[in-house]
Amino acid sequence: GWQPAWGGYLRADLLDTRRASIEQLKASGLTSAFLGLETLHRKAGDAVGKGWGARRAKTLLPQLYRQFADPGDHVNLHCNWIVGLPGEDEASIRATAEWARFHNFGSHRFVGLTLYLEKNDPAAASESTRWYADFGYSVPSDEKGNPDLTSGRWQDTNTGMTDGQARDLAVELNQLFT
Repeated sequence: GWQPAWGGYLRADLLDTRRASIEQLKASGLTSAFLGLETLHRKAGDAVGKGWGARRAKTLLPQLYRQFADPGDHVNLHCNWIVGLPGEDEASIRATAEWARFHNFGSHRFVGLTLYLEKNDPAAASESTRWYADFGYSVPSDEKGNPDLTSGRWQDTNTGMTDGQARDLAVELNQLFT
């Protein structure tokens, strides 16, 4: 009979704890899996609710890739990483890229952290934008001396990384995977 082919966003933490679901997903027609891992840095991961990756991703991802690489029902694996998460310095991000490159599985995309209010709408903001100071970011002030969250400009007060440095580093790291 007809078998749909589909791609989707999957939660690596659930794949890790529910291993039988991997074969079920493949049997359902999964052809492409997107994982928003964001970081392997434990402190940064914990700060943004992605602590699983720092603890388990290095174990699960190579195994997952091997399971997805079966010639008869190959699944493309794509991992997303964020550059500029709170407390994660350049050396840690580079180590993540080198680890991913060494293991040579799937595709990887590094993106610079965005920290801004779209249309000055606090309801549309991420947790890190709403509580930027609690996450260790500073933002420029507007002409009245108030925090300007519409510019997208930020600096991590722990590492010194800025929005521009994060974007530039993401571009550089993406070149490793082309």
